[in-house]
Amino acid sequence: MGQRRLKSEKIVNESFKRKVIEEYLSGGVTKKFLLKKYNIRYQSAIQEWMKKLGYEDPYRHVHIPSPSTFEEIKLNRQKELDKINELEQALQAEKDKVLLYQQVIDWAEREYNLPILKKDVAK
Repeated sequence: MGQRRLKSEKIVNESFKRKVIEEYLSGGVTKKFLLKKYNIRYQSAIQEWMKKLGYEDPYRHVHIPSPSTFEEIKLNRQKELDKINELEQALQAEKDKVLLYQQVIDWAEREYNLPILKKDVAK
């Protein structure tokens, strides 16, 4: 008994597959366009043919963001930069406070001869 095929299934030879793949890889056309052009009904046909015949798809998983996505990225980047700037300013303010407290402590220790801070002396 031979293989049974559905009426809608086409037997496609390797040279046709290679022709379609080469046309796709030459650029300028999409897989969707080629599916329509050659009346190929199976959506993943070209991708599967490429795998079986040892071709690599240089366009696979390439995502080109839309212009609105670029605007979103720029806005998010600006928000991040603003937050970094805010945090750097807060950090500088805290450093200034620590320095001021250290100066007050040093002054109090000198002026009133008070040991306010622990000394680095091990017992």
